[in-house]
Amino acid sequence: MANVFRHPGTGREAIVDARCVPCVLLASVAYLGYKGLWAHALMGGLILLVPVFLCCASLLSFTLPLVSVAYAIVIQDLLAADYLDRGWVEIGRAGH
Repeated sequence: MANVFRHPGTGREAIVDARCVPCVLLASVAYLGYKGLWAHALMGGLILLVPVFLCCASLLSFTLPLVSVAYAIVIQDLLAADYLDRGWVEIGRAGH
């Protein structure tokens, strides 16, 4: 289900739904940065790069899909929490 959030000052609405899952699968931490989740983008980048620097670049072929799938599982909750933290109001679910 899609959650709809409204900015109290501007009235702008944003929808958080399953469309963000393939985006984070394809773009990984770049999508997190695009959505303004900078702490998660930096954390995901560190998870990707530290093993590469400590061992070898071939670990990237393991850590990149792992990080992408992990964030794909929780991206909707992360985005919803980010909107609420920034003062947006959840007005309900789309389609109801």
